[in-house]
Amino acid sequence: MTATVDAAGPAFISHRSDDGTAVALDVARRFRSSGLPVWLDVDDLPPGDIAGRLDEALGAGLAGGVLVVTPNVAKSMVVREQEVPQLLALARDPTFTLAIVNEIARSTDPTAVDRAKAKELLDPNDHHPELAGIKQYSSIDGSLDKLGPWFARRRLEALRSSRPSDPLSIDIQTRVAAAAYRSQADLVFRSAPPPDGQRVLAPLVWTDLQRFLGWLPSIVANVAPPAIVVTGGSHLSAAVALGAALPETVGIQVAVATKDATWRLAGRDLNLRDRLPFVGIAPRTRRLGGGSGPALAVFVDVAHSDGPVDTFGAWVRDNKGLLARAIVISQRRRLEPDTGPLITRAIVQRIRREARAVDTRDVLLFVRAPWQLAVLLGMSLNTLTLRLFEWEDSTASPSYVPAAVVRSGAGGSPVIEVAGTPAVP
Repeated sequence: MTATVDAAGPAFISHRSDDGTAVALDVARRFRSSGLPVWLDVDDLPPGDIAGRLDEALGAGLAGGVLVVTPNVAKSMVVREQEVPQLLALARDPTFTLAIVNEIARSTDPTAVDRAKAKELLDPNDHHPELAGIKQYSSIDGSLDKLGPWFARRRLEALRSSRPSDPLSIDIQTRVAAAAYRSQADLVFRSAPPPDGQRVLAPLVWTDLQRFLGWLPSIVANVAPPAIVVTGGSHLSAAVALGAALPETVGIQVAVATKDATWRLAGRDLNLRDRLPFVGIAPRTRRLGGGSGPALAVFVDVAHSDGPVDTFGAWVRDNKGLLARAIVISQRRRLEPDTGPLITRAIVQRIRREARAVDTRDVLLFVRAPWQLAVLLGMSLNTLTLRLFEWEDSTASPSYVPAAVVRSGAGGSPVIEVAGTPAVP
């Protein structure tokens, strides 16, 4: 099957399995955390004839490709005789992005990349002179850190050129294993799901998310879209962090969409005291007391059914030394696109009033709510430092555990700490 270019398709990672799989997996993680879908045999190759399945993947439509060069790549007939020629053919299209990840160090300097070795190993018979001109990246000299964002910007340029007046679309998922698929979203963030039997994200995933959210505002500024549409499904703490990277102060309308509904943040000038009784719905606030600490603890509990256990109450009793005050904001009716944003605005106003009452900007935030509401909370709680918690029930006693610290407008990523550890700049 002839390989084809599809600006919305995944990036194909070509590698030799016996010594290149670890590198390929690292590249795939970097790409997915830069907003790029990926095709990688470890995740996407079903049982059957290898050459035929690879041909099928190449023919399904790709946005780009990466040739991973490791010492044994010269032994791979599939890489040299099938993948290299087809990826080079695709690279004749200016919208296709092709790069080499070269993990061969110079014999005279282990900190430098042997750039000539890449072509020698991939093309020993000199059939493809154009290989010498392809950009190379490597973990040896640290340039691999630049590959994902460069690829993402190239993909974004190709996609946006055909739809400049459309909203910028961002799709995020942290709960399921990543795999190749067709996505029309401009940016597609995927992470490794939690380990079996656990709910919370690993610190490495939070670090990936921190980097993605760190350069997302610059992407928004460069694209200057008329609006932004967020889709997907993630841990609620990650949803709040995503919203914090798109604060309402940016002035771009953000829609949060699922297959069931689309929510947009209600205006600040709404008279909620009039509107909420009119629609017959309002959040209820109750205090659980306080302690001797500096922070405000807030449990936003607006799921349409009761939780299995009072995990937040137990956490408050065990952590009074962190708290000046603890409150629960709750509501038990199913929220719709017209009422959910109103409830969100009311919750934000309540959190701000309670924070002012105890003279703090430090909020310990626990969320049990629709995913759309969590994103909108992150968008509208700028100026506050949010210490996010995620529910974990993999142990005998379910509990809330720290996930990350988020603050909008601090410069760089809104994620400023990961699981109690200072985040990577």
